[in-house]
Amino acid sequence: MDCPAYHSKLDEVDVCGLRVDLCQYGCGGIWFERFELNQTNTIHAHTIQNLFKASTAKHDQKIMTSQRRCPRDSTIMQQHYYSIKKEVEVDTCPCCAGIWLDRHELNKIQQQYENARERDAEANLFIEKAFDKILATRSIP
Repeated sequence: MDCPAYHSKLDEVDVCGLRVDLCQYGCGGIWFERFELNQTNTIHAHTIQNLFKASTAKHDQKIMTSQRRCPRDSTIMQQHYYSIKKEVEVDTCPCCAGIWLDRHELNKIQQQYENARERDAEANLFIEKAFDKILATRSIP
């Protein structure tokens, strides 16, 4: 597979039993297959740091995000925020649901919440508020 941001070859690497594809010699981005990114919640932050230290990526040059193609199936990827905090924008394939993270975005994602419970609580609060707004605009006969 090729890097969607730099077009260099992605190298498959093992991170605590999780196989991910890393643009090791290009931009330093990481490709996660469907559901793999969720598995990083159990990986310690220093392990992730070691992954990036092993990378010899030197380039911050990026291909415009609107032109990025999925390394799995070449579909043009879509950009969206990873969480309701709207701090990290990621690229997602609408066909295979894989996720591309630019260099350092995984660290930013992991730093957003102390743990999964905190992340889930904030998401639930967001959903409650959204439903409250919807229900407030509807009249009950």
